Amino acid sequence: MWCYRKILKISFRDRIRNKDVLSRMHTELHFVRDMMKRKMKYAGHVLRGSAGVSHLQILEGQVEGIRKQGRPRDTWIQDMLRGSGGKTYGDLKRAAEDRNRWRLMVVNLRIEDDR
Repeated sequence: MWCYRKILKISFRDRIRNKDVLSRMHTELHFVRDMMKRKMKYAGHVLRGSAGVSHLQILEGQVEGIRKQGRPRDTWIQDMLRGSGGKTYGDLKRAAEDRNRWRLMVVNLRIEDDR
């Protein structure tokens, strides 16, 4: 983004959204979609149990203690639900058990443009 802003001669102090900069450059960020696809593929591997029980326990586990002040960080599961359009974690896990259905979900990812 810094390079695009430099090319367009936009100062870092100008309040122009990244989405607007990308539209001026007539491009989009492909790496965000690629990273999400890789993340979904690995999540399917873990949800099926192919990676072992320890990975699944880490994914499903809760951290004990007091939460820090401010907005809670997104979890992997929340990210998967947002990308897949699933309603619950159970739906996501059932979808991962069927490899063909999971591959279809990975291909048809829903990436939000607001990021």
